[in-house]
Amino acid sequence: MYPAEALEKFVETVLVNVPKMIEFSQICPKYVRTDFPPDNDARDIKYPNDCFDLAVTSPPYANAVDYPRTHQLEMYWLGFADGSLTPLKKKHVGTESVSAQDYEALHKIGVEGADTVIAKIFEKDRRRAFIAYKYLEDMKSNLAEVHRVLKKGRKYVVVLGNNKIRGQLFENWKYIMEMAEGVGFRLDCYFGSEIINHFIKVPREERIDTDWVVVLQK
Repeated sequence: MYPAEALEKFVETVLVNVPKMIEFSQICPKYVRTDFPPDNDARDIKYPNDCFDLAVTSPPYANAVDYPRTHQLEMYWLGFADGSLTPLKKKHVGTESVSAQDYEALHKIGVEGADTVIAKIFEKDRRRAFIAYKYLEDMKSNLAEVHRVLKKGRKYVVVLGNNKIRGQLFENWKYIMEMAEGVGFRLDCYFGSEIINHFIKVPREERIDTDWVVVLQK
């Protein structure tokens, strides 16, 4: 795409979406506000216990996308990043910025299905095995935190995708459902939705083709 075409596409997008944004702002209740905590870490939520009525997220998918790089323009615009992205990448859920000493030994998360797959990945690629483990460890921390800040009886909706890591199917949604029950959630329901249009072009074999929606209840 040439620069002139990019500008045309940008203008088209603005003309389509700005009226929708205006319409939404007019029908949205006036008391609704947006709050961005200074430390935006999903594994350490800066709110008191039993605070929220609903939580919804689509977390990073293990081994799928370099998220900080993919969303770097938005992060710079919004002020979430300044300078090099390297420090942010290391803190990111599902990070691929890991040290060699981290993956010298096989790590286990305590979920039988996940540990079996991680062990098979470890035989082919120790680094990828640790990345998969670390992703689940981060998500387990998130599940515990969301459970803490949700009110009793309220729900946490998580959109996840399965993918392949070194030829092994990594079923994120199944592992996270089991971990969620371990921290106190009850599974309300789940369903799959096939991805028709891939907006993020990933050159890996491990591209995600199905989203799974998991609904958890405290």
